[in-house]
Amino acid sequence: MVPSGEAAPVLRLEMRQLFFDIIKTLVLAAALFFVVQTLVQNYQVFGASMEPNLHSGDHLIVNKAAYMSLDMGSVSKFIPFYEADDDSKLFIFGEPKRGDVVIIKAPFPPPDRLIKRIVGLPGDTVEIKTGILYINGFPVSESYVLGAPPSLTLVEVPEAHYYVLGDNRTRSNDSRFFGSIPRSDIVGKAWISYWPLGVLGIVDSFSGEVDLTP
Repeated sequence: MVPSGEAAPVLRLEMRQLFFDIIKTLVLAAALFFVVQTLVQNYQVFGASMEPNLHSGDHLIVNKAAYMSLDMGSVSKFIPFYEADDDSKLFIFGEPKRGDVVIIKAPFPPPDRLIKRIVGLPGDTVEIKTGILYINGFPVSESYVLGAPPSLTLVEVPEAHYYVLGDNRTRSNDSRFFGSIPRSDIVGKAWISYWPLGVLGIVDSFSGEVDLTP
């Protein structure tokens, strides 16, 4: 049926409104996809370096916003009576902590991403003697570690860097081989293990207990 003279403008208006609704939906979906990709990311564990806590084939959700920061040196230019060092950072949700499981850019890809645990913070000293990890001269109780690693000569973690190790110390390519990693190489914090369903849950951040007895 051909629309009457009065119905034709109404039909065109409805078609135009439908077209704009579709465009808005697509734009909203694209924006939502961009936000999600910015804040979270999927990651699949490869290899045995994080056993017994994470296994090859485990699928994780990575929180890329966990260590989101503001460059206070740039921000201070727009805030009256406020000064900050050019390299100062303000962490919105907190800084990387000892014990956090993180995804990092691999120093020597492939693969282009590695999963490790932070053991040393900026300014810390790290040492391994007879299989025991020492932080700042004190032994750390690490019940979550598999295998006794070889000794490691004392190293100091530079400013804005982190020392990372695998939980399976005898089968991990980590800071013992490529050194401390810069903060900018941390992609995000391992957040949730979601596949296989048997391992569904929050990825544990074991900080280890430091024995203060000399």
